[in-house]
Amino acid sequence: MQVKDIMTRDVQVVSPDTSLLDAARKMRSFDIGCLPVCKGQHCVGIFTDRDIVIRAVAEGRNLQNTTAADIMSTSVVYCSEDDDISAVIKLMEDKQLRRILVLDENKYPIGICSVGDVALDSGDLQLAGEIMHEVARHGW
Repeated sequence: MQVKDIMTRDVQVVSPDTSLLDAARKMRSFDIGCLPVCKGQHCVGIFTDRDIVIRAVAEGRNLQNTTAADIMSTSVVYCSEDDDISAVIKLMEDKQLRRILVLDENKYPIGICSVGDVALDSGDLQLAGEIMHEVARHGW
């Protein structure tokens, strides 16, 4: 099975200068927990709802003045839609990630592969549980 068979498509993105307030509203509107940060047609980072809490709210930052670029992770772990899902699962376990961006040849987000995608689309709840165990093994 390949990543393209189970990934979530229609990825929402933000620009580096998007305020965290606007980003959080977008997350709420689309019921998502992470946003890739793109400059033009190139992914330059990613951040999660947890990053907003830990890197902004907990530090007392103003959510209107703090931007995606201020809190994003710039070392983006990603895969290709043609990658075998077993390789991506291993990557999730090794990097302790619950989701991995799927980038096209130009490094633009075309999907996200999450532990939930693995569980729902593969039908293997035991595998999803094992991935979560490995991801959580070192703590979040």
